[in-house]
Amino acid sequence: MLIYLSSLDTQEDKDEFIELYNTYRKRLWHIAARILKDEYAAEDIVHEAFLKVSKNFEYYRSKSQNENGCLIVTMVTWLSCNQIKREKSLKFSPLEEEILSDDYDSEPEGIVISNDQYQRLVACLSRLDEGYESVLNLKWALGYSNQDIAKLLEISEENVRLRVHRGRKLLIEQLRKEGVG
Repeated sequence: MLIYLSSLDTQEDKDEFIELYNTYRKRLWHIAARILKDEYAAEDIVHEAFLKVSKNFEYYRSKSQNENGCLIVTMVTWLSCNQIKREKSLKFSPLEEEILSDDYDSEPEGIVISNDQYQRLVACLSRLDEGYESVLNLKWALGYSNQDIAKLLEISEENVRLRVHRGRKLLIEQLRKEGVG
C-alpha cells in the first residue's frame, strides 16, 4: 500500500485512494483470476492497475466512485488480456525451448518427445554439416561438457559454444521444414 500512497501528495488523495482500493481490490482480483486462470498473475495485474491509478490519480479524482470502478475494471481486463497475448506469443514446443535455450549445459533427457519426433530430429541432425553434427551429438547424446568437447575435437571452447549455437539455429530451421515442433 505504501508504494501506491507514495505517489500521492495530499492526505485527502491518500484517503480517497485507500477507499477506492478497499472497494475494488477483491473484485479486480477475481476478474483477473478468472481471465488468467492464475492467482499469482492476477495479483500482479491488480498491482499494476493500482500503480497506474496512483500515478494518474488526478484523473480519477474528478470521477465518481462508479465511473472509477468501470475504468479500473476495464483496465484490469485489458491488462489481463494483454498478459495472455504475451504468454501465447512466447510459447514454444518443448523441443524448440531446448534448442533455443541459452543454457549450453542443459540436458536433453529432460525433454519428452514422441518416437516419431525423435526420428525426425535424428534425421535433421544427420543432415547438418559434420562440424555442427558432431558437436551437437557429443553435447546432447553423450552429455559432454563444452570443455570436454573442445579437448576431444582440439578446438577452443568458444568455437564449441558457437557451433552449438549455430547448429541449434540450423536444426530449428530444418525441424520447422519437417513440421516438427
